[in-house]
This record gives sequence, C-alpha cells and structure tokens, in this order.
Amino acid sequence: MKLLVRSSFTLLAVFCLAIGISSQSFAQVVEVEPNDPCVEAQDIGPIDVTGTFSVQGSLDTPPDEPDVDFFRFSATPGAQLIADHEGEATGKGTLPDPLLGLFDSDCNLLTDDDDSGVGLNSRLRFDVPPDGVFVLAATSFADFGFTGAGGSSGTYELTISPPPPSIGSIAGRIVDALTGEPLPGNESPFAFAQLFRCDGDDCFEFVDSQGADGEGRFRFDRDSNDQPLPVGTYQLRAFADEFEQVETDPIEVGEGEDLDIGDILLQPPPIAFSDIQPCDDLSPQGDTCQYSVRVTNNTNARLTGIAWSPVDGFGLPSSLTFTLFEASTRGGSRLAVRERLAVRPFGQQTLQFRFDVPPSVLGATFCTRVFVGLDPSPLVTPVKESFLFCITGGTTDFELMSESESQKIFESLGGNSRSLQDMVPTGNDNSQVPGSKG
Repeated sequence: MKLLVRSSFTLLAVFCLAIGISSQSFAQVVEVEPNDPCVEAQDIGPIDVTGTFSVQGSLDTPPDEPDVDFFRFSATPGAQLIADHEGEATGKGTLPDPLLGLFDSDCNLLTDDDDSGVGLNSRLRFDVPPDGVFVLAATSFADFGFTGAGGSSGTYELTISPPPPSIGSIAGRIVDALTGEPLPGNESPFAFAQLFRCDGDDCFEFVDSQGADGEGRFRFDRDSNDQPLPVGTYQLRAFADEFEQVETDPIEVGEGEDLDIGDILLQPPPIAFSDIQPCDDLSPQGDTCQYSVRVTNNTNARLTGIAWSPVDGFGLPSSLTFTLFEASTRGGSRLAVRERLAVRPFGQQTLQFRFDVPPSVLGATFCTRVFVGLDPSPLVTPVKESFLFCITGGTTDFELMSESESQKIFESLGGNSRSLQDMVPTGNDNSQVPGSKG
C-alpha cells in the first residue's frame, strides 16, 4: 500500500476510512493503493457537492512503474462539479503535466482533459451522472488510454468543488464613432468583439470572441469551452476592418447579472473605401468591365488628389503569365488612367473605372485594386489602397469570384506583383504605369 501523507489531518482521514467512518465530514483524504484499473478504483464514497473535497496522491510512471490512480465517488445526481488535477504549475505537487479522465459507474470513459487548468494542469466541469456515481482517473500526459503509460511522475492534488457563481451575460453594440451607425459582423467592415477576464489590472485571460450581428450587437454568456462565465472582472475589445481597436475599462459583473455596456465607438480611418460595385454580365466575346468604389473622407479637412485602379491579370493566352495594366476612368481613353479626387470634409465621392476584357478564356483571372494619393504630391506616396474584386473566365463567360476566393488569388499574386512605387503613375496625366500594356 502506497500512502502520501501531508499532515496529521490527512492521516486522520485515512484512519477514518479504514474503520468505516464516512469521509463526507472531512475535506481531504489521501490515495490508497491498489487503485488501478478502474474496476479497482479507491472508493471514496459520498461527498458534499456544496463544499470542496480533495485527494492527495502520487504517480509512478513508465518505464519502470506504470501508474494511474482511479477514485470512485458518489454525489447528488445532476449536480454540477469541477474537478482539478493539479501538480507543479500551481504548487499542489511535483507532477509536471497532469491528465484527468472522467468515467461512469461502469468504467466507460465519458471525457478527458489535458491542459484546461492553470499551466499544464487539468480541469473538467461535469454533471454528476443520473445514478449518482462517477470515477476520476489521475494520470500524466500522454496516457489517454488511462493504462498508466504517462510520461512523467510526481505528487498531485485532485480537487472536487462546486462551480463558482456565474454571471448572466455581457452584451453591447459596435458602432461607427462618426456616424453612429452600427458596424455589422456578417459583412464589411466585419466587426467583432473579444472578451477577456481580468486579474487585478491585468486583462489577458482570453474568454471568447464572436462576430457582431447585422446590427453590430454581440452577447457573451458562455466561454469558448461552452461553460458559464464566473463572477468577476472582464474587459471587452472591439475590432472592425480599418477601424481603430477599442478596449473598455475593466468591468465588474455580479452573480446572475445581465450587463449591457451599450455602444462601443470605433473611430474610422481618415480615408475609407466602401460600396464596391464590380462588373457583371460580361459578354464571352469580349467586353468592358465597368466598376466603382466609394471613397469617404472621415476628416474635417477637404481632401484633394488622385485615385487610380491597377488591374492584375494572369492566365492570359500569351507568353506572359502575369501582366499589370491600368484601368481607365469613366468616359476616358485607355491613357486616361486617373480620376481627380476632391472630397469635402466628412463627404464621399464615387470613383468609377473600366478596362477591356478579352474573349473569355478558361481560367483567365483579373483582380482590381484602388489607390489614393493626396496633394501636393499624390503620385509619390499613395496614402490609401484596397483590394476590390476578381473575375475569372469560365467555360462560357467571365464570373465574379467570391470574396474569399478573390482574396486567396490576390494574395497569391504577391510574389509576382511589382513594388508599390512601380505601380504609381508618373509623368503627365496621359502617362501609363511603367511596364503596362500599351
């Protein structure tokens, strides 16, 4: 028989077990061998689901002494409990990497956990089975068969306790700080929120994340493991494409409280692109792709400059697998490759572009972008750029690609694309991008 005794109190608990006195009145017992396999689990007996109960144990592991410890408990059916298998990470023992298993009364594995506790410790949250009996197996990583084939040895503490009091929920809405309009999560600008738990002034324990709905709203009532959120202090972080990230101050949330923090205001970028209107219904015999994008001035100053739209094409029937040329502006010739930008404070301007599409070629793809440069030197260093869309040649015509497909193809062009400076038009208003098709 192997005993690990940490105090005279635990020794008394073991003595009581030996003479048949219920362990329910004691908070702590120690492991007694043999308790392996599951059918020979150490029988702890009934425990109080409103209090904390712990077992002190020790593991000998391969190659010399394979070891896994099983403990059988009885408790109120349906009661929610938390089991922690702790070792070195929290100073509850010397075991470096605990692994915990939960079995029913017939020794069927219900679930297991490796690292959900602090550090490499294990934690399981579970409901007591309907017959009121469950078995916990304490071993070490990576003994997922619970045969004793773990990779480390040492002492540990196995603790069973009721879950801490939980909150109801934390909710809010993500909105544009300038317009007051909600920022959706299911379309551009793809707003989403992250929830963190705080320890003092440190808010680094990730809880969960979710995209906002079409009205910019979010609501957290469970963590990423689908567990209730304990009472405590939390912080929210909100994001949206091109908007500035916002972190809230730490928020105290009480038991059962449903907290709505209201609007989280995200500041938009000084210049934003939106309302992309790609070309469609292109003739397979060749056509002109006409498209537009809206530019918004989110500053209190008038913005003037130049906008232009490069088109990346590849898979064309030529010796070149990649070409770069400039789209023309609405109503302009092939050489009219720019459109003047003049947007009043907090105003908008719709930019319209076009380029000639050859007869449909299977697999030929064109991807469009837009650039903006501001006076007095708009062509020297663009201040804003954005990917717009891609079209690809099908068996009979050109088709608009999905946003995710377009983004993958566009990113794959990174190794072939010229530098940003190479794509900036130079010279007079009728010049072309160096290297473009004439």
